[in-house]
Amino acid sequence: IGISCQRATFTCWSAVTGRHFHNLVTWKDLRADRYVNEWNDSLTMKALRIGGKFLYWCSREPRYKAAGILKLYNKMVTMRLAWMLDHVPGLRDAANNGEVMFGCVDSWILYKLTGKHLTELSSISATGLFDPFTMQYAGWEFTMFNLPMSMMPKVVDSSGDH
Repeated sequence: IGISCQRATFTCWSAVTGRHFHNLVTWKDLRADRYVNEWNDSLTMKALRIGGKFLYWCSREPRYKAAGILKLYNKMVTMRLAWMLDHVPGLRDAANNGEVMFGCVDSWILYKLTGKHLTELSSISATGLFDPFTMQYAGWEFTMFNLPMSMMPKVVDSSGDH
């Protein structure tokens, strides 16, 4: 089976019951707009950008160039997920207890078909939560935005018997 979907549309569901905590959140959802603006104007983001520019100047590593120009947008999953964790009753507590699965539409479909919590590289990369330079979840981002990494799906190859 091949799955193609809007990669920035996501949901969170219970690892215990499989039921959704909320409806699908699309890339057009603007509820996190205040979060986006506050973070983009924050000293933390300004320091991250300055540090990234400096490290890029010293090393010419593309990873630091990306940090030097990082700007959050509503289209990105990060702030919309943070907003959901802060505003959906019970979601943050369940996530902190390891009882929540996060995923874009592909992850949810795979979970419903197989019972496995999986995603593939191109889909999770589109969320902004996966670091393409290290090929793993961006731990700094989960820490900075207080997102529980335990809710993230396992990243697997696009093809294969999973």
